[in-house]
Amino acid sequence: MTVTINGDTGISGVNGSAGNPAIKGGDADTGIHFGADSAAIATGGTDKVSIDSSGDATFSGTVKTSKVENANTSNGGVEIDAAGHVQVDGLQMPSAGSPGFRNLFDNGAMAIKQRTEANRTTDGILIDRFQTGTNGGTQTTTRESLTSADTPYSEGFRYALRLTNTAAVTNTAANYRFLMQQIESVNMFKSGWNYNSSTSYVTISFWVRASVAQEYFAYFVDNIEDRRHYNFSLGNLAANTWTRVVHQIPGDAGLSFAHNTGAGFSLIVSPFWGTNFTDSSVTPGTWQAYNGNLRTPDYTTTWGTTAGATFDFTALQMEVGDTRTPFEHLPEGVELDRCRRYLYVIDAPSNFSRFGVGLSNGTGEAQAIVHFPVTMRAAPSAIEAVAANLYQASQGNLGVAGTGISLTGNVASPNTACVSLAVAAGSLVSHAIYYVEANGNEAGAKYLRFLAEI
Repeated sequence: MTVTINGDTGISGVNGSAGNPAIKGGDADTGIHFGADSAAIATGGTDKVSIDSSGDATFSGTVKTSKVENANTSNGGVEIDAAGHVQVDGLQMPSAGSPGFRNLFDNGAMAIKQRTEANRTTDGILIDRFQTGTNGGTQTTTRESLTSADTPYSEGFRYALRLTNTAAVTNTAANYRFLMQQIESVNMFKSGWNYNSSTSYVTISFWVRASVAQEYFAYFVDNIEDRRHYNFSLGNLAANTWTRVVHQIPGDAGLSFAHNTGAGFSLIVSPFWGTNFTDSSVTPGTWQAYNGNLRTPDYTTTWGTTAGATFDFTALQMEVGDTRTPFEHLPEGVELDRCRRYLYVIDAPSNFSRFGVGLSNGTGEAQAIVHFPVTMRAAPSAIEAVAANLYQASQGNLGVAGTGISLTGNVASPNTACVSLAVAAGSLVSHAIYYVEANGNEAGAKYLRFLAEI
């Protein structure tokens, strides 16, 4: 075969093969060979890359590149960093764990608020799944609506939890302010996190804003056996400025979770801890045995001693892997059902709305069965209710106002509960069917709340 070398058209006349390429170096079976409107690169006598007449390329091994994008644009595409983490069209993909339902916390966007109170000034829960606590002075918890002026708004967040230091702390050693969410042990146990390995991570992220510029801290504690503790800094926050906090938490050989529905892993975020709970020797970013006197490094006292200081928090997410991904916004009904595992609320939208039906227990008590729409974490431990006279036991048009309302604990389960409404003795027919309903003859909101919180 004649080989032609031309300064304008190059080398022509030899196609070659995988075992004997037309163009090669010192290795006889490694090089480039050609076919009809096609070309291929071979190594060791085997084609590794081939391009056909349509421009389609075939690779027989692993394709290693930092980015793949459309030929007509530099926007979007698939990008891979040095650690092998993948972004698609600028969105980070999970580096480990499940691609869906990956947020180990509930209600991180503060969207679900089954309780109707506008605020809370005592320890407890206002926004579903978030407990708040205080000691000394007064703290007010509210749910604030976000606007387009708030940085998290552009990511789909419409609410934030706010702690307001209504009255300043009175003792910078013994006082504190915090918010907390506890994860069931079984959810950590089955999360996919190799939590006993220091090279396996979960990543926590959230938005935070404080009215006072200073450094703030948060910590995790496991609630099983020896109780391990890990604290981290939120950074030195600028006043009245939204800041995204992202932190990777390694596993630890001392962590232990169980296949049960008790408290497994708790996150506590605080704008202020008194010095009874902190120490300058505490090192952020390390696991250690839990000690209530060594929760975080010492706090600057400014936020705690400033009446009216605020602390805003939203977009809480924790996922398996060492990389933050976009927040997982769930449909409202899905998030509501997740919250109903811990709190189920029946509101009375109109007069005489019925909560349940059952039998009278003698002549002075009506018992009604309530079925829950989701399986609760455990049998409800308590109910929240308004004044007993706002409920009544009824048979058709006959209603008897309540004098007391409670749970009948020995028949409660994660799926049902029995509500006992006491009435004046002799008011009911023994062992007759009665509704427990809202007393339309009394003004005021009526509800029943069943609690199975951790």
